[in-house]
Amino acid sequence: MLTFAVAPVIGSQKTQTAQAATAYDLPDGTIVKAPGSLMALNFEAGESNVFLWTFNGNQRSLSNRGVQNHSWWYTDEYRVFDGEKYYRVSTNEWVNYNDIDEIDFENGDFLLGAQIRG
Repeated sequence: MLTFAVAPVIGSQKTQTAQAATAYDLPDGTIVKAPGSLMALNFEAGESNVFLWTFNGNQRSLSNRGVQNHSWWYTDEYRVFDGEKYYRVSTNEWVNYNDIDEIDFENGDFLLGAQIRG
């Protein structure tokens, strides 16, 4: 009798839905679909901008651009890097979850301040 098994193919970048994901159980590189809008907020006194981050493979770097403090931005997904969430606000620019005051998801869910940061 001839038998065989098929091993699963696992990519380096996985995609999940926000409903299937919890805050800190996702491996680095995971991207989660989470469409909605967020308010960027820099908690540092006197700062007028929120820093943006870019990703190139497994490397994160600070962008040379930022978004205005207390401004609303559309997001469609977040990614996990080094145990932290980053929400996408442009093609390859992301806001760290520590710089978000509110997120209103298209499915009706929302998170405020401390809920975002855990």
